[in-house]
Amino acid sequence: MTWQGARLDAALVVMMYDPSIAWSRPGENAHSLVVANAADSMFNVSGRLPGVHSANVVGVPIRAMLADPDGRDFRPKKGSQLDTMGAGAYTLGGEYWVPGPRR
Repeated sequence: MTWQGARLDAALVVMMYDPSIAWSRPGENAHSLVVANAADSMFNVSGRLPGVHSANVVGVPIRAMLADPDGRDFRPKKGSQLDTMGAGAYTLGGEYWVPGPRR
């Protein structure tokens, strides 16, 4: 998987409040819902994740829980933590769509 030419082997979720940035406001994500996401790492610059967050699979390598990420098949492997928690973009047996542009 690549992003702007860089190889990505990890999934990352960032919610940011940084007092050194003019547009950043305290409490701006206080009502954000972060639910059923899958990420190798999830953090906030302030050190505290704001909003409501639950049922996320975080802090463990996600790649090994995916069917075929190199082939853009991001469905969970059966029995993986993604599967049992229902986290991530897909569920087993649910509608499958191919991410990215159609060629």
